[in-house]
Formats: sequence, structure tokens, C-alpha cells
Amino acid sequence: MLAHQNTVVRIDLFARSADDPAPATLTVADRSDKTDAGTRGDVLKKISSLNDLLVGRWTHSSLPAQPASELKFYFEHAYLSEFWIAVN
Repeated sequence: MLAHQNTVVRIDLFARSADDPAPATLTVADRSDKTDAGTRGDVLKKISSLNDLLVGRWTHSSLPAQPASELKFYFEHAYLSEFWIAVN
């Protein structure tokens, strides 16, 4: 067994907006209160070559200790038709 198999080294986020046209960006945060100084978030950016998929990496909050962990994401708005999480 490799030592890194039970740890998380990276999380990528993918979202499809239900808005038409899709926004250029979508902020995803670790808390619902945007005014809380401890709230951290990342911005997903629209990639036209991926049919306007919003793509980004979860970098501004701690990664979970193990791949099978609870994650909570708070979105700038809830107009999403799909959301995917890639855990590596």
C-alpha cells in the first residue's frame, strides 16, 4: 500500500450553471456567512471550450484528512444543474 492512498492531496470542483448564459465565475466557500472573516472560498471559472463548465480547485480551505469525509460547500448562488467533486 502506498502511503498517500488514504490522504487527500487535491480537490477539483466542476459545476454546470442552470443560468443561460452561464456566469463567468462562481464563488464556492467553506461557510455560508460571507461577512465572517474566517470564511474561505475559491472561484470557479467558466471554460468555454468545455461547453461553459465552471472549473476550479479547492485551495482556500483545509483538505479533509481522508477521502471518505464530509465536505460542505456554500455557493454564491444555487442556480446549478450539476456539480462534481474530483478527489485525488
